[in-house]
Amino acid sequence: MSLSIIPDTLSRLRSRRAIVAGLGTVLGGAALAACGGEAAPAAAPTKAAAAAPTTAAAAATKAPEATKAPEPTKAPAAAPTTAPAAGAATPTAGPAPARTAKG
Repeated sequence: MSLSIIPDTLSRLRSRRAIVAGLGTVLGGAALAACGGEAAPAAAPTKAAAAAPTTAAAAATKAPEATKAPEPTKAPAAAPTTAPAAGAATPTAGPAPARTAKG
C-alpha cells in the first residue's frame, strides 16, 4: 500500500465535510423560516458557493503532495430573530379556557 493514497483520501474527506456543512446551512435556514424567523441570505446557495467544494477538491488533486489544499470558507451563521417575519402567520393558542365564578 502506497502513501500517495493519504493526500487523496484527505482531500475527499474535506470536500465531503464542506458539502455536509453547506447542507446544514441550507436546512437550518429553511427550519428557521418555517418557525417564523427570517431566513439568512446565506441559506440559499449560489452557483459559486455550490462549486467551491468541487473546486477545492480539484485543486487538491492537482497540487503537489507537499502543499496542503486550502480549506473551504464557511458561510456566516444567521443570527436568530425573535420577531416573526413580515406576513408570517403567528401561532394562536386556540380558545381560552372557560373561567369559573368565585363566590
